[in-house]
Order: sequence, then structure tokens, then C-alpha cells
Amino acid sequence: MPPADRVNRVGLCLDCRYACVIRSRTGQSYYRCGWSDDDGRYPRYPRLPVLSCDACESAQGGTEPVDASQGRPDAPAGEVSSSRVD
Repeated sequence: MPPADRVNRVGLCLDCRYACVIRSRTGQSYYRCGWSDDDGRYPRYPRLPVLSCDACESAQGGTEPVDASQGRPDAPAGEVSSSRVD
């Protein structure tokens, strides 16, 4: 999958320091939110793409909450129904 398409399908979890990619034996990828371990307000496997999240911190060292519409003009407006990314 091309990188731009992956950003559109995954959203903020793609670059979040708390996200963990889980790969199944069949090759499916799921994004697990590590923040959900300590705070029940966050789903363990969020619906993708995640377009806004108060707990999201960039893996690149940013500490401010981010919004998918900032710096990602091609982000989709809707959601898909699962956290699975093929």
C-alpha cells in the first residue's frame, strides 16, 4: 500500500508513539492503542482512520495533541468500521 494511502486509511495512529501494530498469521494488520491500558476512554482497537485523539503524541517527539486535518490535507472525512488495515 502506498504511504499516502496508508495515512488516509490509518490516520493519527500511524505516527502515534502509543500505537502498536499487531500482525495476524494471515497477514492482517491491526492498530492497538497502548493508552487504552491506563485510560478506558480510549478503545483498545480504535476505528480507523483516527482523525482526532487527545492522547496522540507523535513518535517523532511531539507532545501536543494532533488533529488529522492539520498537515494532512488528503485525510478522508469519514470513518471505516474497523481497526484492521489490509
